[in-house]
Amino acid sequence: MSLFSLDNILLNESTDGTSSPADMINFDHMQCLDDSAKNFSFVQEGYNFILDMRQNYIDAEKTFYENVLGSYGDDEIITESFSGFFDKIKEIIHKFIEWIKKIFKQFVLKMNSLFSNEKYIKKHHKLLSKFGYNDEFEFKGYEFTYIEDSTMPVANALSAFTSTTQGKDYFDTWYDNGSENLNDTTDSDGSLRTAQTTKLNTTLDTKLTELQDNLEDFYDKFRGQVIKKSNEKFDSSEFPDELFRVFRNDDNEPSSITIDSGFVVEAYRRFDKYKDTVKAIEKTQKEMIKDYEALEKYLDKLVKLNKADKKMTLGIYDAMPNTFGATQIGTMISSGNVNTAMNGKTVYDSSTFDKLNNYMKVQSAKVNEMCTIHTQAFTAKLEAAKDCFKQDKKILYKALNKIVGRSNKDNY
Repeated sequence: MSLFSLDNILLNESTDGTSSPADMINFDHMQCLDDSAKNFSFVQEGYNFILDMRQNYIDAEKTFYENVLGSYGDDEIITESFSGFFDKIKEIIHKFIEWIKKIFKQFVLKMNSLFSNEKYIKKHHKLLSKFGYNDEFEFKGYEFTYIEDSTMPVANALSAFTSTTQGKDYFDTWYDNGSENLNDTTDSDGSLRTAQTTKLNTTLDTKLTELQDNLEDFYDKFRGQVIKKSNEKFDSSEFPDELFRVFRNDDNEPSSITIDSGFVVEAYRRFDKYKDTVKAIEKTQKEMIKDYEALEKYLDKLVKLNKADKKMTLGIYDAMPNTFGATQIGTMISSGNVNTAMNGKTVYDSSTFDKLNNYMKVQSAKVNEMCTIHTQAFTAKLEAAKDCFKQDKKILYKALNKIVGRSNKDNY
């Protein structure tokens, strides 16, 4: 179905396929025929998904706390509860990835419905070359930006997350007792181990407090990074308006644009090659999916705990070759260097497992919010792309109207 109602356009084709100059387009009454495409909001779809995703997270938390409260201190049940909660977080990432695929498919279908059956502009596109200085007009609209930029929004979830959980910043939480080897001989009464465990637990408590205190600042910075404004911060209330602006050359409201021949040429290029824009956005989608798949893999390998044999597996991520390794340890790390030998430090007791799990639980909440931020950014771009295409189409009809208005059919 055509984007514009030809009943209102008033540009009627004669039986021989020509157009009469008297039958000009009335743009004051132009309307969209495809109401489903016109009224469909990608932004609203995004918010619906965010609400669903948050409810899933709340449900996971509720189940976790119910299991912990019902464990009566049983270490095994508590460990299983944490494990189940982390599995839910990975499930949220998986749902986010599948939803990004789904919303992009909807975008393609909506764009095709707006354009595939529109034949008038393509049939008469050669007339646009006749658009001259005397045909220029003022149009109230937007200058759309980043629509064809496949790197916007930025796919940076893994790099942002690992910057606060990887390397020295993260692994310095492990205590270092120099070269002293803790065993039955050197620590027969367990006092050294108790002291070091207390020290480590205190450090983990501090780390947890720091993480919780800095979460909002992390989100504000992350929002800026996602939209290529790394030097700026945006809180959750500011972000929707900023997303609207960033894809419209920083404008909140439409402004008067002088439509000259150059603008008409560019508008028709976007209109005629709209599938190129779709392909660019598809590339954006694929980069986001790849990024979150890597984050899911990272979370799966980050920390695996086993209280029974007092071993822990740490996932080591190297950003340069984008590869993962894993080190299983039953000893502590010396000097915060994850690549050195794990030489001679006896593992912490069960209380440290619990504190580390609490730390990772807060990190899981961070992942959930990062999914939210990328959902907002991606759907804002889809909405802007749809609005850009609709605006280009309206401008092209008006340009043709101007040309027809000063000509007679013998010129065509």
